Amino acid sequence: MVATSPRLHPRLVSLVFALDDPREPMAETWRAVSRRAEELGLPRPGYDTVRRLARVHRRRRAEIERLLAPVRGDLLSGHLSAWDLDRVLQAAEVAREERAARRREGGAL
Repeated sequence: MVATSPRLHPRLVSLVFALDDPREPMAETWRAVSRRAEELGLPRPGYDTVRRLARVHRRRRAEIERLLAPVRGDLLSGHLSAWDLDRVLQAAEVAREERAARRREGGAL
């Protein structure tokens, strides 16, 4: 019998975010996190839990990319505007939300 836990250890939440590759199926993220959980002596996470976290992470990562892509172009062409700085601040806010979610999810699942 495989031990699973309804509450995900904070280290495993961080591993979901670190090991998730949007080019790979979410099942691969679950397998990678499960292997690391076993190595750390922690209960394996449920597939649905990992999938939910990976979806959130992928959406946030895509949002950050959407915000910063035009800024990179402007920066490379030497034209940085207030609009670009606003986009950078918005991307930073999304990243802060991601860090807060990591802290919350570790104890709330």
